Amino acid sequence: MMKVRALTPNDFNEVQRIHSEGNQEIAAREKLLPAHDTGYGGSWVDVTSDELGDPSHCHLVVDLSGHCAGWGHAYVVQAPDQTLIGYIAAIYVASSMRRRGVATALLNSLIEWLEGQKPNRIELTVVANSEAAEVYRRRGFRPFLETLVHEPR
Repeated sequence: MMKVRALTPNDFNEVQRIHSEGNQEIAAREKLLPAHDTGYGGSWVDVTSDELGDPSHCHLVVDLSGHCAGWGHAYVVQAPDQTLIGYIAAIYVASSMRRRGVATALLNSLIEWLEGQKPNRIELTVVANSEAAEVYRRRGFRPFLETLVHEPR
């Protein structure tokens, strides 16, 4: 049975494996950041440990029979114009658990948490033309900004 619940420190090893696996796939496919780079400084465990006690962050896992099948992270920030913006920072699903509704369960739970924070809007960044982008579109997300990439020769 699939259960979405809050991330705990006991989940760190499994979730870090899922996170690393996902980052390696993205880096290999898109030729982006090195797989170990969190993108925001510090190790994944250090950054996530700090965020667990922060009420502006939500870390969730999908638990299947006592094992983590996926992890998601959302947070809210107040913009300079005083609007509150919600961000879905990450959703990662173990490769062996894909196409079973894990990402959708995480997305729905993160949106529910964010909506409880009363943001003016919810944003996320996703690789264009990916399976993940289609999951977000089905849930009502639409393009807002476009990032163009040029790779020097």
